[in-house]
Amino acid sequence: LLAPVNPHLADLAGRVVMRPCWALMLDYAEPCPLPFDAAFINSGPLRWAARDGSKPGRSGQTWLLQANDSGVPEAALALGDLSARTPASRDKEANTRIVERAVSWYEVAAKAGVPSAQFKLANAYFAGAGIARDPVQALAWYGRAAQQGLPEAENAFGVMLMGGVAGAPDAMEGYKWLLLAEAGGYPDARVVREKAKGQISPKDVAQAEKLAKAFKPTLERPIDDSIQRIMPPRPPAKP
Repeated sequence: LLAPVNPHLADLAGRVVMRPCWALMLDYAEPCPLPFDAAFINSGPLRWAARDGSKPGRSGQTWLLQANDSGVPEAALALGDLSARTPASRDKEANTRIVERAVSWYEVAAKAGVPSAQFKLANAYFAGAGIARDPVQALAWYGRAAQQGLPEAENAFGVMLMGGVAGAPDAMEGYKWLLLAEAGGYPDARVVREKAKGQISPKDVAQAEKLAKAFKPTLERPIDDSIQRIMPPRPPAKP
């Protein structure tokens, strides 16, 4: 496109190595109550967010979000969450596509080792939301997230093992995970554990407590605990 107008710029542009990134465009029926039209995000999985409808000659509530860099699994998790939070409409097929899109993003992040995405993918498999229901897959993904120390996954994993939802029951192992969920501060974990305690022998309870005490989470990837700070773009300098 540039060559006929400016060969020099065309040559410079041709030498640029582009770095692709994940991008998501969302179209909202109602305005999003955000105090900016565009923002650079200095840390975390997202790098840029902009209200596309604020551009000259455009309207509506369309937002464009771009990931911080290619190959960032947490960005896929963020895009999945954004898709999942898209307001429902009267179009059932459109709503189904939104859920399927969210689950597809969760799957990308889950396979890369993000525990929250693994938990959300497990929820989708268990409920059959956006993907075919598969309790065995749900158990496997709850297990991967639990091994990384995610309390909500530990609780779900323990409940499924206790009840034998996706295979033979394993009361002692299930009780161990319920203990870990309670220690991790998961709400209602204590109530669930106390009910489950009556299903196993005192010997198995003691063994589960021993195993829970010795448990060390095994992370599949480093956790980024940096705080996201959204900075609005700087106004143009005055001439």
